[in-house]
Amino acid sequence: MRNRESDVASKTLHQDARDRVFVLVDEFAAALITQSKLLAYLEKAELVLTKHVEQATTMVFARRQQPWWLGITQTLGGALVGAFVAWFVSALNEKNTAQIAGSVAVGFVGVILVFVGTRRV
Repeated sequence: MRNRESDVASKTLHQDARDRVFVLVDEFAAALITQSKLLAYLEKAELVLTKHVEQATTMVFARRQQPWWLGITQTLGGALVGAFVAWFVSALNEKNTAQIAGSVAVGFVGVILVFVGTRRV
């Protein structure tokens, strides 16, 4: 009976597949290093420690598994929150209660969308 592990290990990669693996590994390494350094910076650490790398690994994997629509939800929510701020200040200056209420509704929807977009999957 043949050894399954050796059968798997003996498979050769097509050159395009090999190139793609190297690109993905480089992208993952760059994202992991950047996130690790950011975590160390936020903690005001002198060095990037193993705990920073472990936390960054979890964050990078979570980001890669995030559905596409969450990014759109975040962007749309952020735009609505920005619109709320501008509209609310304008409505407040004009003392227009209908516009104040409308701007608050837009801001509320924007905040909800941002929270939905940033949730962990």
